[in-house]
Amino acid sequence: MAKNALEISHAGQKAPRVRVLGTIPRTEVMTRMFSADVLLLVQHATAMSAATIPRKTYEYMQTGKLILAFTRNNPELMELLERHGHLAADMNDQDQCGRITRQMFDNWQHLSAGVQVLAGDLSQSVDDLLREMEAALS
Repeated sequence: MAKNALEISHAGQKAPRVRVLGTIPRTEVMTRMFSADVLLLVQHATAMSAATIPRKTYEYMQTGKLILAFTRNNPELMELLERHGHLAADMNDQDQCGRITRQMFDNWQHLSAGVQVLAGDLSQSVDDLLREMEAALS
């Protein structure tokens, strides 16, 4: 398999290729993000990442696109994403990762219709997220 490409197999059929693009300019990132059908979020493996929500999560949630997320020991992140209609699985559970990936490939258009956009300006978004975090801790 080529270093810059990953071929995903689904039920014996070839799925679209996933290409690793490396570092690209911010303007191109935004264009690609808003033209994508589904956004992929892969959480870092560090211990600190298990206690935080990646900044990219909030940016993705504001697009209204379905997020396919692979987390690591971070139930708060999974709960936030699932509550807003996204797909999330812990990478320690490979069966769960496989299930949500198949679910995304089989039904992404329908799933996308259920996504709740994280809307508002930055200040409002921070206030909303703080309320959500307080509710989750209650």
